[in-house]
Amino acid sequence: MKRARELFFVSVIVAFLLMTPVAAATDQGLEWGVQDGDRFDYNMHQSVGADVVDEALYMTVTSRPSIADGISNWAAVPGVDIADVFWANGTSMGWAALVFIGVFFVDGEFCFPVGNWTLLTELRSSDPDAEITDSLLFWGFSWRGTFSDPELQIHLSVDYLKSDGFLAHYTWETVNQTSQETTFTASITRQGLFLQDNMLLIGGGVVLVLVLAIVCMKKKK
Repeated sequence: MKRARELFFVSVIVAFLLMTPVAAATDQGLEWGVQDGDRFDYNMHQSVGADVVDEALYMTVTSRPSIADGISNWAAVPGVDIADVFWANGTSMGWAALVFIGVFFVDGEFCFPVGNWTLLTELRSSDPDAEITDSLLFWGFSWRGTFSDPELQIHLSVDYLKSDGFLAHYTWETVNQTSQETTFTASITRQGLFLQDNMLLIGGGVVLVLVLAIVCMKKKK
């Protein structure tokens, strides 16, 4: 009985450290990991030839649609709505926000439901051109091919932070296949990801210390 209480205590601590505020899950375990009004800030590096742009920008969640039960295809997976994309000073990006068109070209979103990344992998894998990436903290996919000009190869990549499902990294690279010259690059990275990584490591460290403390206490007795 005592060992069961100790294990229960550890499991509660783990759950507390890893949980995020979410709505009720669907029958497939999908739920939103963000709330209306959540703001996400990014750093953007963009280059076209010798022209380089380094700017900060942000977007805010305006609403989260309901998530249906029994989702069976990728097109049915919802994304959240955002009002606009803004520069750090609060002005709209306007036409410059078209840099994000690649996210939707590969059937991505600014945010996906969390709770069942295995399901999302299965649904997204129905597209043979999508290369899935799945790690401890991030989930996403990439696409490589040509569009209007067969001489230009485009590589698009998006991934999402698993804890909240919101866009973490987005890259767009265009390469001339004849000259091998990179003609366009855009790299957009969410701010605070290093902090997120450290929080998870700290949380894991706390759990490990608690487990070791319990084991030592048991040995002393």
